[in-house]
Formats: sequence, structure tokens, C-alpha cells
Amino acid sequence: MVRIFKQLNGAFMAEVEPYDFQRLLGPRRWQMRPMPLWKSSMSAIFSRESANFLIKNPKVKKLYQFLKPTSCADETIWATIAGNPRYISMPGGFDAAKMWEKIKEQWPKEIYDTGKYHGLNGKCRVVVEAK
Repeated sequence: MVRIFKQLNGAFMAEVEPYDFQRLLGPRRWQMRPMPLWKSSMSAIFSRESANFLIKNPKVKKLYQFLKPTSCADETIWATIAGNPRYISMPGGFDAAKMWEKIKEQWPKEIYDTGKYHGLNGKCRVVVEAK
């Protein structure tokens, strides 16, 4: 495992998809979001430096408080934190909007236009360099 983490060289690994705003329950749907929201998986791989950053950053805590009462908050937090460099400049972070554009370029247009991209995980590879 140590060799694998060394190969990742500080990169933050998380799935990135557009956020489904149906997950915002009740009045959360109309509240101002602390930053653009992205959907990711329930888990992510990141460096110790990123982990230390996550537990100490007040913007991360604010986002966590916003997401707590939503549906599937754990599937939102990783890509949202790491994928918003204009809001949170974290170690290993990336620009989720740019990454999503790269992903869309690689998928056949008919899949993206019909929303059939769910379940295609692993069939689309986008490499994003760590900062």
C-alpha cells in the first residue's frame, strides 16, 4: 500500500459528476451554497497532508454543516472540497468543472445527452495532475 500511495504523489482521487440538486432537502434547496457542489463516491483517496488540511480548514467545516442534513452528504463532500480551487486551495486539489468537461469530451454524445452516464464508472479515465 505504501508504494501505491507514493505513486499517487499527493493526488486527490475522487469520482466527479454533476451534483443532483434533488439531494438538497427542504429549505436547503433554496439556501446559498458555500461553493459549487459536485457528486463523488462515498470514498476518496488522498494524502496525509490533505487529511490534515481537511480537519483544520474552516471552509470545510462550513461545507460539512451545510451538507449534514442533505441526502447522501458523504457522496458530495469529497469532490466538492477537492474540486473547487477558487474556494478551497487544498493539497492535491483539482478543478472539478474542468475535469467534468474532459470527461464529457470522452463520452459518446448520446450517452451524455440522455443522462445515461450513471454506472459508467471505470470506463472513462481522466488523468489530473496534483498541484
